[in-house]
Amino acid sequence: MVTYDCFKVYGNHDRIYDTFHKEHTDRRRFVFIFDEGQFCENAFYLGFSTIFISNEEQLQAVTEMLRKIPMSSSNCIIFPCCYKNVNESIESVIDDKSRVVRNAWKSIFTGNKTRQFYLCNLDDFDSALISLADKYKSNKDENIKPIAIHKFSDIEVKDIDWLWYPYIAKGCITILYAAPGTGKTFLTCWLASRLSKGEALPGAVPEEWEKPPQGITVFFNAEDPADRTLKPRLIGCDADMEKIVTAEEWEKRDFVPYSFTDPRLPALFEKVKPELVIFDPMQSYIGPDVDMHRANQTRPLLAHINSLAKTYNFALVIVCHINKMTNQEIGDRIIGSQDIKGAARSVLFLGQHPDISAVKVLFQTKNNLAEWGESLAFRIDTKGTDTGFVLDNTADIRDLTPERCSGSTTGKARAYAESQKSMAEEIITELFKDRSDIPTDELKDISKEHSISWKEFQKVLGKYAKWKRIGFGNGAKDYYIKR
Repeated sequence: MVTYDCFKVYGNHDRIYDTFHKEHTDRRRFVFIFDEGQFCENAFYLGFSTIFISNEEQLQAVTEMLRKIPMSSSNCIIFPCCYKNVNESIESVIDDKSRVVRNAWKSIFTGNKTRQFYLCNLDDFDSALISLADKYKSNKDENIKPIAIHKFSDIEVKDIDWLWYPYIAKGCITILYAAPGTGKTFLTCWLASRLSKGEALPGAVPEEWEKPPQGITVFFNAEDPADRTLKPRLIGCDADMEKIVTAEEWEKRDFVPYSFTDPRLPALFEKVKPELVIFDPMQSYIGPDVDMHRANQTRPLLAHINSLAKTYNFALVIVCHINKMTNQEIGDRIIGSQDIKGAARSVLFLGQHPDISAVKVLFQTKNNLAEWGESLAFRIDTKGTDTGFVLDNTADIRDLTPERCSGSTTGKARAYAESQKSMAEEIITELFKDRSDIPTDELKDISKEHSISWKEFQKVLGKYAKWKRIGFGNGAKDYYIKR
C-alpha cells in the first residue's frame, strides 16, 4: 500500500488536515484528488500533494475534513477527480477557501471521449500533469506571494510595545493559566478595569513605560456569562464599562461561536481598535475538531491569532487551565500540547497562597522579551455586595514558588509510572469526549508527543476503549472504539 502525501488509501484524517493547512511551495501547492490509485501514485512521485478516494466512505471523510479545517494563508489550487459525484462533493465544501480548477482533465486528455483516464498511457499522464501545473504556476495568481529577502544589516530594531511591563506585550501571545477557581477571570477583569481608566499597573516599570496605557478591552469568554459574572466583577473592580466590550451573544440560539481563525475578527478589531483582547479559555476558541494535544493543529491557530495581534497592535491574553499532574514542573502543566507554551512570549501562572485562602499569587514562568517580572500578590475582596480584586502589598510571598502555590509535588509524591498513568487518563478522557473512534496510529503519535510509553498508554486506553481492526487485507486499519 502506497503512503501518499496526505492520505493513506484507507484514511488518515490528520494528514489531510496537515496538507491543506500547511504552507505550499512549488509543485506541492497543487493538490490533486484522485479516484484511480495509479494516477495518485504517479502524481505523488512527481512531487505533488495527493489524496486518493476509492469509496463513498473516504469521500465523506475528505469532504467533512475540508469543511472543518481553516486553510493556510497560501491556500492551494485543487485539481478535482474524474467522476462527477466526487467533483461535486469536493467543490461544494471548498467555497472561497481555495481555487478549484474545473475541467482540468480536459487540459490533460484533450479529445478523450471515454473519460476512463486509467486506460491512458501513464507517461503521457505524467508530462501532461506537469504541464498543467506549470501553466497555473506561471499565471499571475493572487495566492502566490513574492519572495522577500532582507539583510539583517537593513532591518531596523524596534522597541517592544508593552501593555504591562514586563508581563504583557502588544503583538504577542501571553498565556495566563491556573487551576479552576483560583481567580483567572478576576485577574482579567482587574486588568481590563485598570486599562479602562488608564491606572498604573504594578511592578518595576522602566521610565519609558511609566505612563499607564488606556484603551478598550475585548472579552471573549465562553465560561462566564457577561451579565451574571463578568459585569458584576468588573463593577467590583470599578471599571469604566464604556471601555470594555464583548462581541459574543451566547444567549441567542443562532449565535455562531468565535474561533481564533474566525473571518469576523479582522473587521471587529478594525472597528473597536482594542488595547487588550482576552480569550477565556483557550479550548473554547480552537474549533470543535482541533485536538489541543497535537502541536501540528494548535500552532497554526495560535500563529493566526498572533498575526492579528501584530496587525492591529493589541495585547493578546489567552487563558488556559492546568492539568492534574501535580508531580510535573509548573511550566509543563498547561493543558494541551507543549507547543502552546512555546508559542507564547510571556507565560503567567496564578496560584493560591498556601496559607492565606483569600490571597492569590501571580508568577511569571516564561519571558522571552525582558527580565522576568516580580511575583505579585492579589486579594479577592468579598466585602459588601460587589466582589473586587485588589493588589495586596502586605502578604509575605518572598519564599513562595509556583509549585507551592499549585499543589505540585515534583519528584516526591508519585513514581514515574504513576505520573504517566495520570497524564494518559487526562489525555484519553479529553480525546474521547467528542469522538467515538480513533486510529491506533494517531494514539501512538499522541503518546509519543507527551513522552508516555505506549505500554502505559495502552493500559489506560483499555479502560475507555476497545481495540478493533476495520477492513481487510492491505486496507485493514486498527482503531480504538469508545466503550
